[in-house]
Amino acid sequence: MVVTNNYESITSSIAALVFSQVAAWGGSAGESNLTTSLTNVIAMAAGAPGYCLALAGGNSVPIGWPTPYFEYGFRSSNNFVAIVSPDQAIELGANGLVYNEFGLIRGFTNIVAITPNLYQYLFLQANGVAVMDYNRSVLSNVVSISQGAAHSMALLQNGTVIAWGNNYYGQTNIPAGLTNVIAIAAGYYHSMALVSSGIVVSWGMGQYGQTNVPADLTNVVAIATGAYHSLALKRDGTVVSWGFNNYGQTNVPSGLTNVIAIAGGEDDSLALIGNGPPVLQVPLINLIGTTNQFSVSLPTQSGRVYSLQYKNSLADSNWLALPLTAGNGNTVILTDLGATNSQRFYRVQQW
Repeated sequence: MVVTNNYESITSSIAALVFSQVAAWGGSAGESNLTTSLTNVIAMAAGAPGYCLALAGGNSVPIGWPTPYFEYGFRSSNNFVAIVSPDQAIELGANGLVYNEFGLIRGFTNIVAITPNLYQYLFLQANGVAVMDYNRSVLSNVVSISQGAAHSMALLQNGTVIAWGNNYYGQTNIPAGLTNVIAIAAGYYHSMALVSSGIVVSWGMGQYGQTNVPADLTNVVAIATGAYHSLALKRDGTVVSWGFNNYGQTNVPSGLTNVIAIAGGEDDSLALIGNGPPVLQVPLINLIGTTNQFSVSLPTQSGRVYSLQYKNSLADSNWLALPLTAGNGNTVILTDLGATNSQRFYRVQQW
């Protein structure tokens, strides 16, 4: 995109414009009956029965089905970038403020992610601090958050996971040696983690098979949970689901491909369809190398996690990852403080 005024013109970095639609299946209240044609969807969410939401680019009000969403409150911005849906819409603005149907939720600023449970919200600030309702800071160095019915999870910059809250089914008992985690998801009473190698680990309540990760499941790039079921998005753009299936929430539609994001409601599932498999690599700008340091800038999305990785030789089998970084909707700078004057290759991945 080129922006021009009377004095100069500026060309933006390369960006992909993707027109998307949503696939929905399962549900006890008509969640799969999506009759509205959705395009250019930038966020989606599913919560209690009857509450599915999609946020389309340029829209300040979410599209809700099968229960329409009505906005009552005054909004000072229509530039929303994320949405959650327990039994109402909670929206995150590009300005880092949080809104519900009645307007601005005061007291929270610089927010980059939100996740609810049955009792409270957990917010992630741009500085990596996780904050509960009433501004109670609970953790630092956090890059991603998720909550179940009454337990909370946080993914730290070093790729480890912390969980707290209700532990009746062992949902906060992090498996020993769990490292290199790039994504987390919490169901009602179970927990999931995605490891950088593309495998999924799950623990907690398994009564309905929600923790029985398929033995042949590999190449996973994103995970999601419903109340008692689990979903995984693979690198090739296909979806796998398992667990409680009383309303067909694990019956992935035949031929569903080119999925770029997934979400789970209480008893339904959603998939965001793009024009190809999910894109993990990120275009890099402003590459700067100095003595013993390398840095790169990139545009980010709130709620996503980014990893600067390097190899000393293209013949090396593995990329080495530096600490994870949370997206904040703005351009961020990733830095390798251990770079040397010798040859080194870099890439950035997003999840």
